Amino acid sequence: MHINSASIIDPTLSTAKQALNCAAKTPTATIIIGTSGKDAIGCDLNRDIRGGATDGDFMLIGGPDDDFITDVTGNRIVNGGTGNDTIKLGAGRSIIVLDASWGKDTLTVDCTGSTIAPAEIPTGFAIPWVYKTTNFIVLGNSINPKDVEWRGNVLTHKVTGDTLTVNQNCFTVVPAL
Repeated sequence: MHINSASIIDPTLSTAKQALNCAAKTPTATIIIGTSGKDAIGCDLNRDIRGGATDGDFMLIGGPDDDFITDVTGNRIVNGGTGNDTIKLGAGRSIIVLDASWGKDTLTVDCTGSTIAPAEIPTGFAIPWVYKTTNFIVLGNSINPKDVEWRGNVLTHKVTGDTLTVNQNCFTVVPAL
């Protein structure tokens, strides 16, 4: 993912209302940061055509309220922030970042192609790949991995009661380092 200041949409930097979507700037935005209110942050299939973006990699960051975040295709890093967020992701690799008090989030994801069989890892691959998926849930530094557990399709923080409900579990949970 290539990041430069021209590719960031941060509505807190301007008093003008901006659409919180990938095609809102030229070149096409690759990082979208939500506001303190309820945001609808989204990327659709047209995002790579407008503005000449070709990598399809995005970072979508919600705010402290209940956000609706969508990304149709490609690779993405998503942090819904606090609040009870609804996240819908299409095919591609996904990294979901959960920080303290993330809320009661719902994640609908297309898990197509997210599992890796040992035979798919090239012989002599420089870094041993020990995970079963290419999708990750990263627990922020303030979350003790021992305080988090899966029950069916619900990831629960046993201390705070925060939850992440997924339609399919195609994720590997890892702590931030």
